[in-house]
Amino acid sequence: MDKPYALVLAVLAALCIGCASKPLRLPTDFDAGQLVLVPTATEPELVLDGPESKASGGVRGAVRGGKTGLGVGALLCAAAGPFAGACIASLLPISGAIGAGTGAAVGTVLAETSDEVIAKRDLLQTRMAAAGMPVAVVRHMGRAARTSWGVELPVVADADGAAAVKAGWVLSIHVIELATQGYGSAKPYALELSVVMELVDAPQTRAPIQRPYQVQSPSQRTTEQWAMDGGAPVQAAIDEILGLLASKILQDLR
Repeated sequence: MDKPYALVLAVLAALCIGCASKPLRLPTDFDAGQLVLVPTATEPELVLDGPESKASGGVRGAVRGGKTGLGVGALLCAAAGPFAGACIASLLPISGAIGAGTGAAVGTVLAETSDEVIAKRDLLQTRMAAAGMPVAVVRHMGRAARTSWGVELPVVADADGAAAVKAGWVLSIHVIELATQGYGSAKPYALELSVVMELVDAPQTRAPIQRPYQVQSPSQRTTEQWAMDGGAPVQAAIDEILGLLASKILQDLR
């Protein structure tokens, strides 16, 4: 998945917060028993919540707050229906500026030290790479299908293999980012995974069906606690998140 496509999927996720609570509208001829899984080629981005350091806390806080404001603006615009484009052009700069002002004030107070941020980043990047997220999510989908549906879903190696599928439905999970939720010096935080599910009929005669998902780890830990036993708690949390994600997606596809 190239960067422009990743950006499109990220925007889709931002505009569609809350969509996962609505029933997924599947074609009348959809057959879950004809699903084929395909791993994507792109690793997720790592996004650290909160300011980067005490020296730059105001700047990073402004970015974080701005994102919050933009998210609210996007939701308001999404409700505008056919006028959403004009709404986004006019409203988002205002909502982003409001969020940025609030974020700057909070960010300066709650910023972590540079060493804390580096330790967190290095730990999570290492464990995320070791997890092999694109393949791991497919593995968890297959495991959940065996447990919940009692079926073995076939897996093709890559996009070329998916293109060779002539019948059925191709299911891809685009892993967008792994983010921390919560910040502050020596404060616990959770991990949150954002993905976009994409369902395509094998002949590719119809537009893809897409839905964003966000799943957060039930547990929160400090970086020191996440790093125990060589980062084993991070791997356990990723596995737990992927298991919850797979269950949610399969529920939507039934």
